[in-house]
Amino acid sequence: MTEADNTIIQRKTLGEQTLSITVEQLLDFITAKGSDSSCEACGAKDWYYAQDDAGPTITTSSNVRSPNTASWFFFMSCNNCANTRFLEAGRVWEHYFGQNKEAAK
Repeated sequence: MTEADNTIIQRKTLGEQTLSITVEQLLDFITAKGSDSSCEACGAKDWYYAQDDAGPTITTSSNVRSPNTASWFFFMSCNNCANTRFLEAGRVWEHYFGQNKEAAK
């Protein structure tokens, strides 16, 4: 197996693990990090977490300097004013699956 093959397998595994994160885990991550639950725009504490049958919705943002790469984000929006927060999926992944997962809690 080549190094390129190993990289492809590793990326597939990382992707599958990220896609396995549940809304409950996302909420636990936010709590564990001590994030303020108040909306920055209006102060409300009522958030919508987009999801489908497979779990929380993940959106991507492409990299202008490197079009073959993209960052993944979980997002939540305020039910009062529609302000939106993006949570970088890699940080959530690190919390649950990374080498330092015990230190991340």
